[in-house]
Amino acid sequence: MSETKQLPFGNGSHGEIVCWSISDNGNVSYSRIVDALKNNGLNEKLARELCHHFAFLRGAKKLQENRIIRELRADKTTIVFQFTSEQLEGDAFRYDLEALLSLDKATGKVSCSIPELEQKAQELLNDASSNRTAADISRLIQGLFAGQADLFPIRKQGGAYFVPVHQIDFVDRIESFLKGIGGELTRFVLKTGTANGDKSVKRAVQDGIAAMIDDHLKSIDKLGTSSRESTLEKEVQNIQTTKIKIEGYSLYLDAAKSELEDAIKDASEKLRQKIASLAADKESSKADKSGWTGLPTADEIESARLAVA
Repeated sequence: MSETKQLPFGNGSHGEIVCWSISDNGNVSYSRIVDALKNNGLNEKLARELCHHFAFLRGAKKLQENRIIRELRADKTTIVFQFTSEQLEGDAFRYDLEALLSLDKATGKVSCSIPELEQKAQELLNDASSNRTAADISRLIQGLFAGQADLFPIRKQGGAYFVPVHQIDFVDRIESFLKGIGGELTRFVLKTGTANGDKSVKRAVQDGIAAMIDDHLKSIDKLGTSSRESTLEKEVQNIQTTKIKIEGYSLYLDAAKSELEDAIKDASEKLRQKIASLAADKESSKADKSGWTGLPTADEIESARLAVA
């Protein structure tokens, strides 16, 4: 993540409002996307992960008859989906666990305890992987920004975003990437010194950071005994990054700064409590000799606590 700096209003420009569009047919070959990413020094690995993940979700729609498919858990390398069968018995539906299916994010290989389901899911994923849709590319662009720059929505429905002036160089690379796949980036410079413009930028930044904190809370709620050490570390890092953003964008936050500081402090405390709870669960599991080792050691948990403090 690039460093967030204090941004004065007097430099002539807050930044730019950007929105993008893809080619008319809405489909772009995966190889063309990877080439365009390489040519602009962008993270091609993210394209591979999105390729397999969302290609699977599209293909899995053809497997949804009489079953429910939900993402169960994920880490850096694997996503696990739960297949639940749905059957009408009398006046009520009955739901039974059918299978767990894992997807390797890097290779796109599907693994499942039911050979027929594994084969069908792999065929559907392979068929869906040849082209990327406009929605896939939008997710990719948002993922690229998440790793390099800040992208603040200026409307609740999305589609148009504010990018601060100190990150415009990255916008140039995104624009070049989109041109490489037949897309287009529309850009509007947002000058400082206009009442409506200044107000709109402040609201976008304030709402954007508030949304980040809300995402932290939702992610913390999802943590469980199957969460890996890397997942806990990521949550710690995400909260630290948001703390830095609150300070870095303080000139845009005005009175909202103290509210956001309190909110991120509450999120930090919630994460501390969740880590402590999971650590207790781990110790209890050890006492029961269940063999579960899904979480880090007590010393590692303590290190994570200190990092969030």
